[in-house]
Amino acid sequence: MKQVWLLAAAATVFAVSAGSEIHKWVDKDGNVHFSDEPPTNRESEQIVLPESAVPPPDTGELRRRELLEQADIEAGRVVEEQRDRRLAAKSEAQARRDEYARCLDARIRLEILNEQVPVYRDSSGKLRARSAYDTYSGPREYIDDFSREQEKAMVRRSILLRCADPDDPGARARARAAWIFAVRCDAARADLEVIERPQSKNPDDKIEAQRRRIELACGEAERYRRQESQ
Repeated sequence: MKQVWLLAAAATVFAVSAGSEIHKWVDKDGNVHFSDEPPTNRESEQIVLPESAVPPPDTGELRRRELLEQADIEAGRVVEEQRDRRLAAKSEAQARRDEYARCLDARIRLEILNEQVPVYRDSSGKLRARSAYDTYSGPREYIDDFSREQEKAMVRRSILLRCADPDDPGARARARAAWIFAVRCDAARADLEVIERPQSKNPDDKIEAQRRRIELACGEAERYRRQESQ
């Protein structure tokens, strides 16, 4: 029986970390006990376990880990910088596109105002010129000659502010083309609505031909609007 208690005691000793205090005592039956806490009803012998021999740290391995951590930090910093540059470039590109669109809209308004036909605003305030391709059927607010000249002056000022080269003849030609194709695009869509009505009884090839006209006119209008150079 005493051997069993000694084995259990040894297991207790080895389970305690080095440098800890161990209390040893013998009970009334002669059994030896070991514990990390002293008994409350008898005296005990205090045993201090020696520190285990721990090998010194591998400085080479520590340095390698330190370098790896630094490399990870640097790689993360580079990735963040690249992301920031991409976002900045994307923002700048979007700003250029927005400014070009505003410049183009101003040039188109000036082209409309310069037309030798009546000019009006539709219910949404959009400037339109009355022509054979004009399909708008809503309320119109026509602009008189005096108001037209005032409008021209304001649009010219907008072009000076928004366009990189206000006097560029190529930019003016692109603006006019974008406007003309946009008007033809609207007209082609309006014609398709009429052609597709059941009572019109138009053959499929005629409807398909009209859809191709829409694709051509609307595609050209969009192409001119997406021009990056002015």
